[in-house]
Amino acid sequence: MVTILVDKITTRIEYTFDFIFKSREIDYSLVLNVDEFNQASIPKLNYSAFSTEKSTITSCGILIEEGVRALEISKDKFNLIECLSFDGVQDPIASIFYILTRYEEYICKTKDEHGRFPSQESALIKFNWIEQCVCDRWAVEILKFIDAENLIVESDSKLIPTFDIDNTYAYKLKTGKVR
Repeated sequence: MVTILVDKITTRIEYTFDFIFKSREIDYSLVLNVDEFNQASIPKLNYSAFSTEKSTITSCGILIEEGVRALEISKDKFNLIECLSFDGVQDPIASIFYILTRYEEYICKTKDEHGRFPSQESALIKFNWIEQCVCDRWAVEILKFIDAENLIVESDSKLIPTFDIDNTYAYKLKTGKVR
């Protein structure tokens, strides 16, 4: 069980910590009280404005806000990997929320010729993360940061690429003529 100290429990907080912990079959508890946090057994994470001796990640604030707002994003380092910095605050937890929810699509004023979010505006493209599972990497790095990576349950799932052979022959006898 991981105990997490937060300033406020919001849907955004729950969504993001569910991804970090629950999707990896790790139980966690959100607490609002410093005394309760201090009394909890490790591992624990301080994601609040309170000052504690245990592992602290400074929040940029978007997980306790409502609505969306323009953010100045840049690339920063968290432990050994790159993550996002929001208005100068390095926050790997908010980075996960930002990418998973496609937050940037809501605040981008630039649109393509069809009125859609242009891919070149994406942080994944700008920071060359498009072919990486950055949210999973950030989640694992957060678990390492709080000495909880040993709580990850190994999965027997495997990726087995397949090829639908029927699709290969779907056009074999077609002439391409429109009738």
